[in-house]
Amino acid sequence: MSSLEQINLIRSIERLELMEMLEHLEHLEVMELMELMELMDISDIMKMNELMDIIELNEIMDIMDEVEMLEILDIIEIYSIINFY
Repeated sequence: MSSLEQINLIRSIERLELMEMLEHLEHLEVMELMELMELMDISDIMKMNELMDIIELNEIMDIMDEVEMLEILDIIEIYSIINFY
């Protein structure tokens, strides 16, 4: 094998190694993108949970308002009864 053939062989091997490294890097990039997408999904789920919490809090506040109204009505009714007698 001549020196030129050896040099070409070495270059070919180096090119193959570089191509393998690039493929590996591309694979890592895809994996990173997938992880980012999963994180975004988790973030969306958390936002949904926060929204659900807010909705639940609003419902609880509405119930509390209703209870307060009923208490006020009870007080008015008791006062009316007392005044009636």
